[in-house]
Amino acid sequence: MCVCVCVCVCACVCVRCAKVLSPVLMNERNHDGWPEVVAHDVLRHVHGIKSRVYVVSGQVRGKTLLPLPVRADRPDALNDDAAADDK
Repeated sequence: MCVCVCVCVCACVCVRCAKVLSPVLMNERNHDGWPEVVAHDVLRHVHGIKSRVYVVSGQVRGKTLLPLPVRADRPDALNDDAAADDK
């Protein structure tokens, strides 16, 4: 019973992190008026939380899940980097 509850709680936290926390805090429109250093720090921390939750959710299910690289969860950032390299 305890394992079932733990899996359910972990799944709930993982979904909330992916569907609520991450999109709200990673949306750059929500960073208006923030110093650039603060905005980058928040993005770094959100990615870290998201990665840890993903890894722990895999451990709870008995699987090995590796976190995505920082830029992998923002495909638009990859295009921005490619455009910057062309200049």
